[in-house]
Amino acid sequence: MNRIATGLLAAGIVLAPAAVFFAPVFAQEGFLKATRKHYGLAKEKAGCALCHEVKDPADAKGHNLNAYGKDIQRQPDFLILMGKEGDYEFTAEEVEIFLACVKAVEKVDSDGDGATNAEELSLGTNPGDKAEAPEAEKLKALREKK
Repeated sequence: MNRIATGLLAAGIVLAPAAVFFAPVFAQEGFLKATRKHYGLAKEKAGCALCHEVKDPADAKGHNLNAYGKDIQRQPDFLILMGKEGDYEFTAEEVEIFLACVKAVEKVDSDGDGATNAEELSLGTNPGDKAEAPEAEKLKALREKK
């Protein structure tokens, strides 16, 4: 094998895992439906903007995740969902893996607004958008119910 071919092969071996890890996962309707069902969210409260910073839903890609989307993506089990093509149909098992990753960050305050992600989802605010913080009185009432 010549030096160029050897170099290309070595680069491919080194870079292939990184390409899979950093490849975008596109927001899938299955992911959104599972999240809506689990948290009892209306469709307008659980769209692409739940995890992405987008003006146009067609732009929802892995590179524009909001703080909540990044926290979900950091979960170790999320790794097997990475690197799928945009038209890939996630299986029911993969959707369950995604939902487990969502549940794993319930106690986190991804956007730093003082409410956990689960509290925000319960109150209908976006856990990835600090500007969309829950009203203090509603948050207090929710916490008193616990």
